[in-house]
Amino acid sequence: MLKKGQWDAMISVSLPFSAHWAAKKLKKQFPQLPWLADIGDPFSLQSDHPLNNPLFYRNKNARAEKSVLNSADWVSVTNEGLRQAYLQTWPDLNTRIHVVGPLASPQVAKTGFVLEEVQKFHIAYFGSFFKNIREPEPLLEFFAMLSRKKDWVLHFYGDIFENFYPIFEKYPSLKPYIRFHGLVSREEAAAAMRQMNLLVLLGNTTDFQLPSKWADYLMSGKPILHLLQTPSDPALPLVKGLNQVLSLPWHESEKREEYMASFERWEAPSGDGKPWEARFSPAAIAAAYADLLLSQKE
Repeated sequence: MLKKGQWDAMISVSLPFSAHWAAKKLKKQFPQLPWLADIGDPFSLQSDHPLNNPLFYRNKNARAEKSVLNSADWVSVTNEGLRQAYLQTWPDLNTRIHVVGPLASPQVAKTGFVLEEVQKFHIAYFGSFFKNIREPEPLLEFFAMLSRKKDWVLHFYGDIFENFYPIFEKYPSLKPYIRFHGLVSREEAAAAMRQMNLLVLLGNTTDFQLPSKWADYLMSGKPILHLLQTPSDPALPLVKGLNQVLSLPWHESEKREEYMASFERWEAPSGDGKPWEARFSPAAIAAAYADLLLSQKE
């Protein structure tokens, strides 16, 4: 395809990392073609959630990622924490690695979607859980403390892996409150999100991985409960000063009663999703890519 047409640039996106490896091969064939490698999650830096067997592949992963980073003209990541993590490992990236925010899904809602139990207070978690990075227990601990205090329903939209079922079973008091929906279409997820009273986002245990749902949540304009698992959560600079977001350092177990009281006092105001739509829409991310690639040409 590259041989037949005139192309201005090449962009590879991970995960999976193999997209960058294929782009590296093409860059070798077409060295004059500007290449931007966009990284959502790092390949070799995830010691707590490795993408393959680290016993056999740790060093090979690092060499492969270094090779990609050295070959790309530009590298983009979703947050400053990840940029700094890369610079600590490969300082030579300094002038070529930049932050481009997360990409939001198109907000096209399914028509005719109506939540049941309309008289209740509806809370939702959209997304998955991952071993050692974002497991459901901190979230369930929070709502176990809340269960005696509000007439609410907690929805889970997204695939929940079987290895997390025992964690849910540890909280039988939550069973009447929880509704599992599994994987649904983007249209249904968007419709459900619009009808929620509150969105909950569980931060990662790492300080360099930003949950992609932040973009969709902020664009929704809904109030957001943000449970932190690390004091250096990479979302904190993003949401600083936003009244619609309540960030609670849930990793500080000795202060949980205090944080629960803060939640109960919080009025959960809505926000304006339009500025976030302008920042995280496909058009905005494409423009950020173009700015990097054009600056390379100059």
